[in-house]
Amino acid sequence: MKRNNDKPIYTYREHAHLRPMLYVGKLGDGSSCDDGIYYLIKCAINNAISESVYGLDRTIEMQVDYELRKISIRNHGRGILLSQFDKVVSELNAGIMYDSHLFEEFDSKILLVYAMSCFFKLETIYDGKTRTVHFTDGKLTYDSGIITTNSNDTGTLIEFILDDKIFRDYYFLKAHIEHHIWNCLDLNRGITIRFNNCTYCSDGLSRLLEHELQTTPLYPIIHIVDGDFEAAFTHVNNLACEQYYSFVNGFKTSEGGIHEIAFRDAYIYVIKNFFEEYHASPRKILKGLVCALSVRVKHDYFENSMRTKMTVPHLGPYKTDGSTGSPLLTTYVRDILQRNLYDYLRIHPQTANALLQKIKEK
Repeated sequence: MKRNNDKPIYTYREHAHLRPMLYVGKLGDGSSCDDGIYYLIKCAINNAISESVYGLDRTIEMQVDYELRKISIRNHGRGILLSQFDKVVSELNAGIMYDSHLFEEFDSKILLVYAMSCFFKLETIYDGKTRTVHFTDGKLTYDSGIITTNSNDTGTLIEFILDDKIFRDYYFLKAHIEHHIWNCLDLNRGITIRFNNCTYCSDGLSRLLEHELQTTPLYPIIHIVDGDFEAAFTHVNNLACEQYYSFVNGFKTSEGGIHEIAFRDAYIYVIKNFFEEYHASPRKILKGLVCALSVRVKHDYFENSMRTKMTVPHLGPYKTDGSTGSPLLTTYVRDILQRNLYDYLRIHPQTANALLQKIKEK
């Protein structure tokens, strides 16, 4: 298809097939934890989690058929309004149009999973009614229509088989799937996932940090949860600088970004004020710091489509004129650490003393 300027136009699915690594990173065959097939599973889990927070039952059922390579994920959230279901089906069936040179990322985890699948099933349960559709190679092949049920349950079920024309000779490893399940749960306290009859739940980033630490911390992990911010941190020996495991809206930001800078600056500010009698340099305050950090923003602006580096300095979205009434992320994080970390150190003098001794090291 051509525009008047002769630039090709692609649907989202078509563009994803042309440039799959742009969307999922490393393709791989499933032998590595960072292969694209696990990224797509994580997208589907995060979508289910974002819906489960609106449901009374915050449990997600997940099944993996290793032989058929089929993934099934069911949440008990709001479900898709039946009056809006036609629009969802239409968008999936038609796709979103993109220019081959300049395209805008469509912010939908499920649209990406659909685009990378040779089979995709979507089912909604809402207000005593259900509807199911199947897509094969991007084409609508089944539509159940609206069916009345006797269940009071709500939610959404998706099933998909990834396209082996993109992911050739791929397979799933349970250990890698479990890694991403824990990753999602550590960022979403209070959610339970039942995966192939095993149950997983987490207390948050403190569990993630405990798992990642390769040595005994100098003091118990400090865990702060406040609004859209969560952090777990401590100090260790034999680390020349600070180390972060950071996330934005559930995605790991391996290249850091504004949120890490905001935490680092706020942490230095609070520690300097708490130990005001000891004038420590920022380098000494940060040396040996290990931190798991998560923030949630309204619109997640990233430097690339893999969401590895956060660039937006505000919590909320920008207006059409480029302005925003949302607070700066640096101000937001500083206020949280001032309220929580200062009080924690005052209430736990042993931790404060261990931290001070670490800072005083030459």
